[in-house]
Amino acid sequence: MPNGKIKMKVMEEFVKTLSVRIIEAPDKERIRSFTDSLKDEDGIQKVEFSNQTFSINYNPYVISKNEIVHELNLMGIHQEEELKERGIKKWLSNLAKQNKKNLGNQRLDCCDLNH
Repeated sequence: MPNGKIKMKVMEEFVKTLSVRIIEAPDKERIRSFTDSLKDEDGIQKVEFSNQTFSINYNPYVISKNEIVHELNLMGIHQEEELKERGIKKWLSNLAKQNKKNLGNQRLDCCDLNH
């Protein structure tokens, strides 16, 4: 069955890795329990835990990133907000403060910029 082998190889190429850094590391027994529970989910191929981070290899055509995060939340595992997201939120907040300071309640108008 050469078609079966080709199809399997193509599916392996679609494996993604989700890294979830958690707020507080649970004890080893709970980590093992979480890891085993995640491995039982369809579409999840490999789960590792190191340095307060779960690394999960999954097939996005079988299970989505949001479903995995939802499963983690159901197990009581809450992830840290990604540093990138925190940085963007902080930048946007500072930008809004500066706009408020510079413009007050007025809107930005290109005609006003020419004067």
